[in-house]
Amino acid sequence: MEELENPRLVRLWILAGLFWAMAVPAVWIALSFPLHSPGILPEEPWLSFGRLWPVASNALVFGLFSSLAFGLCAHMVPRLTGVPMAFGGLGWLSWLLWNAGVLLGCALLATDGGRGIPGFDRPAWMDPLFSGSQGIELGEFPLGIDILLTLCFLLTTVQVIVTLLRRAEPMMYASLWYTAGALIWTTLTYGLGNLLVPHLIGGLRETALHGAYLSNLLGLWVVPMGTAAAYYFVPPAADAPLFSHRLAFIGFWTLVLFQPIVSVAPYLLTPIPEWQQTLSIVAGVCVLLPAWATVCNVFITLWGRWDKVRTSAALKFLALGTAFYGVGSLMAATLSFRDVQQLLQFTSYPDAAWLAVAGGGGVLWIVGGAYAAWERTAGRELFSEDLGHWHFCLTLLGLGGLVIVLAAAGLVQGNMLRYGADFVDALAAQRWAWFARTGAGVLLALGGMLFFFNLLLTTRHAAEA
Repeated sequence: MEELENPRLVRLWILAGLFWAMAVPAVWIALSFPLHSPGILPEEPWLSFGRLWPVASNALVFGLFSSLAFGLCAHMVPRLTGVPMAFGGLGWLSWLLWNAGVLLGCALLATDGGRGIPGFDRPAWMDPLFSGSQGIELGEFPLGIDILLTLCFLLTTVQVIVTLLRRAEPMMYASLWYTAGALIWTTLTYGLGNLLVPHLIGGLRETALHGAYLSNLLGLWVVPMGTAAAYYFVPPAADAPLFSHRLAFIGFWTLVLFQPIVSVAPYLLTPIPEWQQTLSIVAGVCVLLPAWATVCNVFITLWGRWDKVRTSAALKFLALGTAFYGVGSLMAATLSFRDVQQLLQFTSYPDAAWLAVAGGGGVLWIVGGAYAAWERTAGRELFSEDLGHWHFCLTLLGLGGLVIVLAAAGLVQGNMLRYGADFVDALAAQRWAWFARTGAGVLLALGGMLFFFNLLLTTRHAAEA
């Protein structure tokens, strides 16, 4: 099967993801310090919360998750179709443009479009394309970066669709459905959400469409790509067939049906028309159907094979990602109700739900897939299952603890405000959560370093063998 894929390209995509696996927790640590210990960091604009928060969130989704996802796409699609990826040169172009775009985009966000670099005389030609933040969540990258990333999504989508049309395998496996769907949806979502909405649409319509962009970026990119990895890597790692292909396809089509309708769920109790809010509430609950179809499918496949989970780093992360996805989907569904959102929307509880689904479900699935794909492309077993086990433990403690702490802090803050506590007092009551957030960032950063060195040493020992 090795001649079907380009193992070097797969590993380069994963290496890019490894860089962000260490960088994202480091930014989280820097973010959390000023919250519980003001003045501990130098008073530099690029270290302010307003600069670092968009860097952290965009680096998580477009750096860590997307780099690993593109690598697994280059690994899975040729093997499932029986033919090499179409237009192989486009894969190298996408890798170059994507990584340059994400790195430059994060640098521009941190430095306000280069204005914060001492001694840098910003040229006038940068203003239209490379200004500072666009001011929309997960759409902060300047217009020039958005054009680059949209082009990369388009190039990869063309590669995958043409490869599917040329496939030698008659069956369209579940992982192919999810991969192709995620790329098609996200090319449209990212292009419309970043190139059209911020520049041509204003007012309440912009708010509603931004809600659609946010929910679809999570639900139609992170979730389906993570699901594709889970369905592809779990059965061979567990040495068992997928429990139900029919259940996988039910999950796919219910995701297609309900996820786009969730669009205005983050903006309940606003001037957006009531019927749109109600429709989003119904869809927000119905999205539990595809979520738990996936959770049940994966866990029933693993049933009776927990001994393999104990001895495989890849399976540990795939199983943990499934658990996080199940819990996160329930947390997100609770926020679909007006009363709950009125209590918790402006607390840390939505951050906990977002981290459970995107950071826990999507990213951990992709990390598990990266472990398995790296072993295959290196042609040998993982250098150290013990290092993989410690990476798993640090991730479980860091990410699991962070989700629990943020959810608990959100419940405390929401109820304090509901029963008349002063806003400043409600914030002061969160200080323990920010200390915990710093500790979680340290654990995740250590786990990212173990991840990096384990895969690097796997390749080195493969070359020596």
